[in-house]
Amino acid sequence: MASFVRNNPINNDNFRIDTPQNSSSPIRIAFLGDCKTGKTSIISKLSQGVLTDTYYPTIRTNSNLLTFFPESPQSLKVLDPSFKDFTSIDDNLNLSPVLKRIASKGNKIFKRKRTASDSTGTEIIVHSKNDYYRSYNYKKEIGKASSPHVTPIFVELIDTPPFKSDVVPFLESSLYTNLDKDILKNLANEPRRDVSTMPLLVASGAGDLNSLIDGYFFVYSAVPSYQPPSYEESSSVNSTNDPDSLQTIIRLKHSLDDAWKEFYTFKKNWEQGKEADIYSIKDALKNVFFNKSISEVESDKLSKRKFYKDLLELPKDPANPNSAPPIWIICTHVKSHLASPILIEEGKKYAKKWDYGFIGIDITEDLDVVISLMIREIVERKILQKLDRK
Repeated sequence: MASFVRNNPINNDNFRIDTPQNSSSPIRIAFLGDCKTGKTSIISKLSQGVLTDTYYPTIRTNSNLLTFFPESPQSLKVLDPSFKDFTSIDDNLNLSPVLKRIASKGNKIFKRKRTASDSTGTEIIVHSKNDYYRSYNYKKEIGKASSPHVTPIFVELIDTPPFKSDVVPFLESSLYTNLDKDILKNLANEPRRDVSTMPLLVASGAGDLNSLIDGYFFVYSAVPSYQPPSYEESSSVNSTNDPDSLQTIIRLKHSLDDAWKEFYTFKKNWEQGKEADIYSIKDALKNVFFNKSISEVESDKLSKRKFYKDLLELPKDPANPNSAPPIWIICTHVKSHLASPILIEEGKKYAKKWDYGFIGIDITEDLDVVISLMIREIVERKILQKLDRK
């Protein structure tokens, strides 16, 4: 079970097995979804080990830093670099494409055994090392049928208010730079509205969610809503027959896609602008001898800095470092007597269609396997990206 991070000094000794290896860079995971889907309950169970029957709606984005201790057999298996039989973890588990590749081919590169010692001097065998954790066994355990232990992992779980479709995915104005009307369009003609102060994704880091997120959980409930859809929803051309919380997941998916496309497009064009700046400086030095004025050089520079009008397609390959972070769908309340089997299967279909992972959970049970699946996904993606650069 996970526990709160207290004000204890973090030992940066890489050979310590009782402290996080990523103490300076926690894994940042955001939970997104509709109201009453269980986002806050999942985080509360993981961070404090307790649940409450009273519902308190989440008003603002909350960050929860914790030291995650993988202890359940399922969680330890998922984080074991040699483990491939993910189908034994849970009946309501559909793997993401990255973990499917591991299940079919394995990952020999992940495994690097070496000898070390714990804080008491007891000899251990380190099976693997990555940016976030180490897997190991005590030497006396070698040869016995047991999953490797895992060092604690520093994690930041980000709880968010119920998703609203009118949030702004990404605004360049969040960068507080002097951008032209061609980029800001109508935003340049009026004060920033309230909605523009709560974007889903910003580049500057000033917003609640930014491009430093390592992974997303889309959360919906297996229990259908008893409330009929509003007139606006029922008359919308984009409405579906899915219950409210699953409709929210669909809208959330499209909004987050747009956010990452805009961020990727902005980043690429900003990099091109920097290249144009360097070119114009060299051009200015060269043209000093030809009496070309600085204003003319600046004009040339601006002509080379071309901002986007159409969004670039985001790379889909997880081996590409510019691809969006991994996304998993969590279906809660799957063991409730009110749960809809059809709704659970619909969530699986969407996850397969979008190349997401899927897991159905009951919040009263142990949930550390949920975080372990996301961490393993993040680690495997980093391995793919390192291999792609070679």
